[in-house]
Amino acid sequence: MPHLHADDGKPALYIGLFRLTVGEDNRFRDFEVVKVIDLFSGSNNAASIELPQAFINQARKKVEDEHFKPTIRDGKPTSTLTSFIYSPADEKHETPGISFSALNGAMNTTSNFRLLGQDAAVSSFGANFGRSACFVSYYALPLPKTSKDQREAIVEAEVQRSAANAQNAEILARNNLSTDSQTIMEFTCKSPSNKALTIRCRYICNARQMLAFTSITPDGLSGEDTQAFDRLFKVFRFP
Repeated sequence: MPHLHADDGKPALYIGLFRLTVGEDNRFRDFEVVKVIDLFSGSNNAASIELPQAFINQARKKVEDEHFKPTIRDGKPTSTLTSFIYSPADEKHETPGISFSALNGAMNTTSNFRLLGQDAAVSSFGANFGRSACFVSYYALPLPKTSKDQREAIVEAEVQRSAANAQNAEILARNNLSTDSQTIMEFTCKSPSNKALTIRCRYICNARQMLAFTSITPDGLSGEDTQAFDRLFKVFRFP
């Protein structure tokens, strides 16, 4: 299967969606793969990708370490969902350092919100590079199909929400890279509380899903690391 690296013309980044059930004794009853989503395909359908057993074992261990509490309905344990990024390094092509493979095995954090009058949930995955960090966020759009105007409104709302989450950061620059089939907006900003950090974010939205890639970098970032982030932003788009 293809692996993701910044120089590849066809990058790959996946979410593995898992179903788990915790019994009243706080022990796992079930842990199984529901489906794997190819994030860059632009579709929420299951991809023809089989997750390695070692990755599944690692995901289960992380979930067990989280000590999920049982969810009881009608006196019986019910299942819940969680997800992990799957993006192993391609050792033949990918140089060590800043790459999407740093997200491999990252467990999601979920936030619920309202979108277009519907309930929605965004899953976020993060990686820390020491002086810098990056995050990938994903959610399926709650409507069967969104129009161009709706996509643009969704992206603009996300831009403003991101700036607000960064303590009302000042947006320094915008770059509209949209096509007929997808809305793409990239912006950079600085937080008033820490002007030594630059936040750069790209949103891509098609009729089915929203993806975001965010980097947080300090002033004085090396040229090599700056180029690595530039390559990742360049490939972060739907076909």
